[in-house]
Amino acid sequence: MNRKKIITFLIFFVIELIFVISVVSGQCDRCSGTGKIICYNCQGTGKVQTSEPVETCEYCLGFGVIQPTITKKSAFAQTGDKEVFVSGTFENDQTDGIYGMAIAEVIGEITTYTNSSERIYFPPNEEILVTVIVNNIPNDDWNWISKFGNLKTNIYLSNIDSISCPLCGGDGILTPLSTCSICYGTGFTDCPDCNSNFGITGGVTTIGVIAIIGLVILSTIIIRRRKITEKDLKKMSFYEYQNWIIEKLSVERAQIRDSRLGIDGYTKDGEAIQINQSHNVGKAEVYKFANILSKKKIKRGIIIAFNFNDNVFEAINGARQHFRIIIETVMVKQLID
Repeated sequence: MNRKKIITFLIFFVIELIFVISVVSGQCDRCSGTGKIICYNCQGTGKVQTSEPVETCEYCLGFGVIQPTITKKSAFAQTGDKEVFVSGTFENDQTDGIYGMAIAEVIGEITTYTNSSERIYFPPNEEILVTVIVNNIPNDDWNWISKFGNLKTNIYLSNIDSISCPLCGGDGILTPLSTCSICYGTGFTDCPDCNSNFGITGGVTTIGVIAIIGLVILSTIIIRRRKITEKDLKKMSFYEYQNWIIEKLSVERAQIRDSRLGIDGYTKDGEAIQINQSHNVGKAEVYKFANILSKKKIKRGIIIAFNFNDNVFEAINGARQHFRIIIETVMVKQLID
């Protein structure tokens, strides 16, 4: 047997052992007969924050906030009665709504005339048309501006609200993680309601255990390995589920910084992977993922979930058009053998 087959054999051996013993002795309600519960200290992640933050966040330079990106998609202007209507279309590339103010400029022969809008709300991933009227232009300059070919304008945003840094959560510092001292990185601890690590709530004699082990070995050899189902994956903790996906796809787990942003792994070709244990992934999740990839200059990404909303395909097209990012969707059932 190669190493992978031996490990698989041992895993299913233990599962069968737990099952048989729990039937004989009565299954523990707290751990369902596994003898293990999720570690309270690290919540199943195997990692905990160290007591002292030692690293300034490189994304916000320690300020805890960043200046959001709102892209000007188009701009145009037209003249009225001694006034100029300056318009621009802006799209908020962030996942949160942001307020800002539009500033319009009309460039005269000698003087540049400006005016500003009221504060405007820019919802996430949506194009907003803004028009600012610039007036009170003196006759001499107006006559020059209104001549054919002399109309020159500009429109831009100012006084944009800052947003919390997505990498450090607004703290301005990155707290390194260390291996959990309770579970030693496994994410699980012994169930305190059981008399042993196997979830036994009633006494079993040594002879009985030996006999059970013999039955387990025999059943492991005879019984075919049970195929994992979507139902099994739904019952897993997210940490177990994430591990199953990463192992199934043979991809590299993302570093902590990327994981905090929403990237769980990378393929050999550098595609980013986001793992969702959800049936309700749609437009918002796709745009948020595309925004993250755009900032990291990653051109392709894969979102894995149990199911996707109908609007996910509209969002995929939007990500390709607005972010130049190609997003693929993979349903969990496609990964089950």
